[in-house]
Amino acid sequence: MIYTVKIYLLMEIIVKNFEHDFSEYCGTQYCVGTGTGLDSIYIILKALGIGKGDEVIIPSNTYIATALAVTYVGADVVMLSLILQHIILIVI
Repeated sequence: MIYTVKIYLLMEIIVKNFEHDFSEYCGTQYCVGTGTGLDSIYIILKALGIGKGDEVIIPSNTYIATALAVTYVGADVVMLSLILQHIILIVI
């Protein structure tokens, strides 16, 4: 138990340092480290004010977490397939 707490506190310090350094590198005031891509996309959509009644276009060959993040904020998923050889857009 004691070792778990020490590891957690050490990781918290490492993540906070990373967030600080990365925000300086990007020239932004803040940086938030997340555990998954789903969390990251969800936070971005919430920060952009996307929610119920909005449609979010995502690639049809994406990972499921992309669509899940969109549904978690209440928006509708619109999958898009793009064929570059003929420049044809297919909305699924």
